[in-house]
Amino acid sequence: MKASSHTKKLWGQRLRAVLLGLLIPVMTWPATYQTQAPVVVFGDVHGAYTAMRELLQGIGIIDANEQWIAGDTHLVSIGDLLDRGPDSKLAMDMLMRLQGEARAAGGQVHVLIGNHELMNLGGDVRDVSAAEFEALGGVEGHRAAFAVDGKYGQWLRTLPVALKINDTLFGHAGFSRTSQAPIEVLNNRFWQAFAHVASLGEQAKAAGLAAADHTVLGLPEIDGDIPDALEAWHAATLAEPLGETGLAWYRGNTSCHGLIESSVVDGVLEFHQAVRIVVGHTPTPSRRIESRLGDRVLAIDTGMFNPVYKGSAFALRIDPAGALSVLTPQGDEIAVLSEEVRQSQREEKFAESFQRLPMKTRAAQKATAAYLLSDYLEFDLVPMTALDEDGVRQLEERLLLERTRQERQLYRPNYCDQASDYDLLAAFDSLLGKTDRNLDNLAYSRRDWTIRALENGNAFPTSSRLPTYAHTPKLAPALRDKLGALDEATLAELFGSLLKPREVRAVLKRRDKILRWESSG
Repeated sequence: MKASSHTKKLWGQRLRAVLLGLLIPVMTWPATYQTQAPVVVFGDVHGAYTAMRELLQGIGIIDANEQWIAGDTHLVSIGDLLDRGPDSKLAMDMLMRLQGEARAAGGQVHVLIGNHELMNLGGDVRDVSAAEFEALGGVEGHRAAFAVDGKYGQWLRTLPVALKINDTLFGHAGFSRTSQAPIEVLNNRFWQAFAHVASLGEQAKAAGLAAADHTVLGLPEIDGDIPDALEAWHAATLAEPLGETGLAWYRGNTSCHGLIESSVVDGVLEFHQAVRIVVGHTPTPSRRIESRLGDRVLAIDTGMFNPVYKGSAFALRIDPAGALSVLTPQGDEIAVLSEEVRQSQREEKFAESFQRLPMKTRAAQKATAAYLLSDYLEFDLVPMTALDEDGVRQLEERLLLERTRQERQLYRPNYCDQASDYDLLAAFDSLLGKTDRNLDNLAYSRRDWTIRALENGNAFPTSSRLPTYAHTPKLAPALRDKLGALDEATLAELFGSLLKPREVRAVLKRRDKILRWESSG
């Protein structure tokens, strides 16, 4: 019997789905290196080819003709070459060419996969600019270029999602607890998962459950019950390593509170026998290269594509001895913006810009003590506060009240993969003995959604009663250690005359109750 055209098409699509998986075989990406050469890393170009070229020329990687002149240097692109800007194609073309030129000179050009490369490979073109479509010959040209056998599709599928050079780990977004596996395993696991998801997507299309141009990384809109095939596809897109704690998406290293994230970072570094993690993905607030968690994390997304991210191009240099410096397009070397420097900048801002909160003496003393406790324990929950002749002075910040957030139905992200900074707030309010946290004294920084605990003038009762919670909050190991180290002498010195001795003792009684909460491990 002669097969119908529909049957031929159906079987052709199924064959393509199978081949899609076969074309990404189990292999070992070369992603672990030892070198005595300098390592230079930049991040998140997003089509800002001109800024990238000027940076690489200014720091001596390429000459005026865009030829490699950096000898045995290891150059790392941290991912997200694509989307938003107009010249992703030019950026890829340059790096593809420089890979060969660098190898011939004894160096290396490492290009990591970011979430936007992943999106383009999966057919998600929501962030592709009109200029980029035009450069690739329109929507169909883009689809062909990023297909399995396309110029950029083939190349991108040879790239790693994780890299280790000497004692430094490199990944686009961040290393979560799921990253405690050998680098080669992380890379194989990532591409096998992508092949699996792509195959499921092609099968769903072949069965008529999704449109031919539907992204393989998302679930199409359908009415009624979800067929098993779509359910399996959807589950695979959310599972690791393609999910939100995978290397292409996880923001915890840069955005989860340090007291919660430090155990995650410590575990990853210990497993990989590394001393630092370098990531992009999340633009730094300063649009400078920043360090956090005691230089264990370097955040290098400085918003290179200025029209969207309002930043500029910088590169991080790691010399053979491990010293860190930041390189500018002008060829200057400046320091990484450390936590200590950022704190100093906040103090300078506080001296110049603050609001006065009229309070009676005892309320002002307690509000100031709440800030001192937050600062000492590194909670960073209370705006910078100091006693004033008429109450307190408090750092003026652009804040969003929880009431407003709920009224506007705004999504407030949690970037941590094990606990939440709401658990941190619960521990803090419990220490304060504050039982009236509400929609109007819980707020967030409009810059980065950091929690702000306001109106603490009624804190520090002599009662040991704790606030009540629907679920027992989790204590991250670093937080548990800090709380356990508190004693009466330390608190008396911290608070001075702000609190009475019985109020200090009540803090420790409440602390003892908090330490009986279940640890998050």
